Amino acid sequence: MPRTPAAYVSRLNAALKACAELAASEGFVTAQRLAEALGVTERMARIYLVDLLELGALEYAGGGRYRLSAGSAGLLERWEAVGEELSVEGVVLGDPRREAVSYMLEKVYRIREVVAGLGRREELRRKLLSLPPPEGFAGDKLVSSSRDLEPGRVAFVAGEAAGAKLANYVLAKYVPITVAYVSSVAALARLADYGQAEAVEYLRRPSVREFRGEEPFDGGPYELRVEYPELLAAGRRIAARLLAARLRLLNAAEALERGAELVVAGGTMLPHGFVVPGSAELRRMAGELAELHGKVVGLAAERGAALASFVTDPRDYRFYEAVRGWLGLRVRRVNDAAFLAAVLEPWEYTAPMRVERERGREVEGWYEFYWKVGERVVKVEYVARGDPLEEQERLLSLLAPNMHVDGRPVGVTEATIELDRHLRWIKRTFELALRAASRWEGG
Repeated sequence: MPRTPAAYVSRLNAALKACAELAASEGFVTAQRLAEALGVTERMARIYLVDLLELGALEYAGGGRYRLSAGSAGLLERWEAVGEELSVEGVVLGDPRREAVSYMLEKVYRIREVVAGLGRREELRRKLLSLPPPEGFAGDKLVSSSRDLEPGRVAFVAGEAAGAKLANYVLAKYVPITVAYVSSVAALARLADYGQAEAVEYLRRPSVREFRGEEPFDGGPYELRVEYPELLAAGRRIAARLLAARLRLLNAAEALERGAELVVAGGTMLPHGFVVPGSAELRRMAGELAELHGKVVGLAAERGAALASFVTDPRDYRFYEAVRGWLGLRVRRVNDAAFLAAVLEPWEYTAPMRVERERGREVEGWYEFYWKVGERVVKVEYVARGDPLEEQERLLSLLAPNMHVDGRPVGVTEATIELDRHLRWIKRTFELALRAASRWEGG
């Protein structure tokens, strides 16, 4: 049966997650055990293992055994802490080796297999650079280089990271409960003349205080209600993400109030595609979140500050879909970041794409573009009240001089590390209190 790119990526993701479960329980993965876990033949399991090995998601341990690579293990840890999904695309896009991206394009997406005459990267790149921006893009140039921009100076940067994690417990052997751990951390960095952080102050939400007859969390309690019981499990996860986004926006607003000149969220500021039909509660939350987002955008404009989201593991196909017809590419679903990682040079970026509406999200003046930071392609989202090209160049001129070696801006890296610590501390504090209150079993 022929492998369609989108379907095969989905099956590889399922195989990678099964490998992670097997490695956690048995210490390694074999073709036989993977075949049993997925319900496929051993031959198919070996094909998955070879592809995952070439993509950098697995390492060969000898004797027909495999284990998770450092990249997969790191992504799995971030998934536990901040909700980043374990996927082959996430592993590849975090791998600085161009060979891993090329393998994904050739063997997984099969671009070279189905596109005659576009096998050479140089030819594909030449055609891409000669294209005028398609409809929906701003400007008259599809690809530019941030090396050509004058570096901007900024003294006060705020980087933010938010995450949510669900955990199940059983009280007294009979009563199951689900707990959502939700947090946002903003790192307020004062920069020296040469761009390094002189001092970093943290904003943490929620901040937990001693309980004295009041609600101990500053964010307040929340109980999700949905009309359909079968949506409850999915609804809890979506609600946790929406709550994390709310804390993210509150931290962004406070950073702006304190005088931050540049606020960068490590992930989208306004989640989209998470609202479950049939849940009035989730729709209400999404509406309140959109309203809060508008207020934060307005506050940034009022104070003359730059505001952006920095997505290091983008999953969109919008750019590729817009240019594939012009390039003569027949294969449909190819991840934008994987495609651009193969054809862009370091520090090149794409023209802004106008996002009118996407899966329930509607924000006036919303734009996004891709930027190759070193060997890694990231997506930058922003709202432009004026000329989107001017705002894009302003963002790039401020971001470019303030990047860490991990491909994230100053502030975002510090916030991500502190978020991991803060989430673990909140979880540990709750579990200690739960132990003291009643006998329980982790689930």
